[in-house]
Amino acid sequence: MTEKLGGPEIWIKRDDLTGLALGGNKSRKLEFIVADALRKGADTIITWGALQSNWCLQLAAAARKAGLRPVLLLFKSYDLPSLYEGNVFLEYLLETQIEIRESEEKGKSVNQAKAFELLEEMADRERAKGYHPYLVSVGGSASGGQLEQPL
Repeated sequence: MTEKLGGPEIWIKRDDLTGLALGGNKSRKLEFIVADALRKGADTIITWGALQSNWCLQLAAAARKAGLRPVLLLFKSYDLPSLYEGNVFLEYLLETQIEIRESEEKGKSVNQAKAFELLEEMADRERAKGYHPYLVSVGGSASGGQLEQPL
């Protein structure tokens, strides 16, 4: 294209070649998040999302690829027929520790403050088992791509 258009050199990032299933912007965020977790001495990564969250599946795959334990807090809506299909099935194949909670109100999104409170409780349980957890906000969406959590 550059030659044909006589313009600047064009670069394309091939998300399908990142080495992590499904690719996309989540994989790019996870490059930085996982590196930060490793730099801080974590052996476990904890995040949360909806039951069939693509974000949670990506995090579980990235964690396993880096030798970290993925731990997920998943929120189930009331009308799902089965828990163990789709992304949740794949997360179990990745030997992910999963805690499933019902959404508090039908049709309502999860209260972030409540989710963070539950994440902290999960992190405390992991610390009591001798693990060093690293907490990540849903979707990796925060300053720097992650929720800063001191170990």
